[in-house]
Amino acid sequence: MPKTGCRERRYARGVNPTPAPIDLGADFVGIGWDGTARALEGPGPPPRIDGITVGTWITDASAPHGGERHDDGDEVLVLVSGAVTVVLETDAGAESVDVTPGHALVVPRGVWHRVVVRQRSHIVFLTPGPAFATRPA
Repeated sequence: MPKTGCRERRYARGVNPTPAPIDLGADFVGIGWDGTARALEGPGPPPRIDGITVGTWITDASAPHGGERHDDGDEVLVLVSGAVTVVLETDAGAESVDVTPGHALVVPRGVWHRVVVRQRSHIVFLTPGPAFATRPA
């Protein structure tokens, strides 16, 4: 699986690696388009790979940008705890979607969106890549 600007964390050794837990509070999981999963070393911003990046975001603050867009596929946001509103900018205009714990939101490919945090939140994200764009706040 090609990587862009990230280091793969080797979580097992040998020809037949033994699966081991990956701390999503510190690292990420990269799933290539071929279905191969690898641990990717954090911390820092999510690595942009040719596939899906899985990670968590625990925050009191909204995203530090004015929106983002993923052109390689749909993004899935799962709210574990807290309260967020995801603002989607569609051809019909801005649409605000409140997400509650235990629910997921699929953000369609190519749609500008931003996460507004209403209270301390824990979000699991599955983000396609490597194409990614942000706008300044």
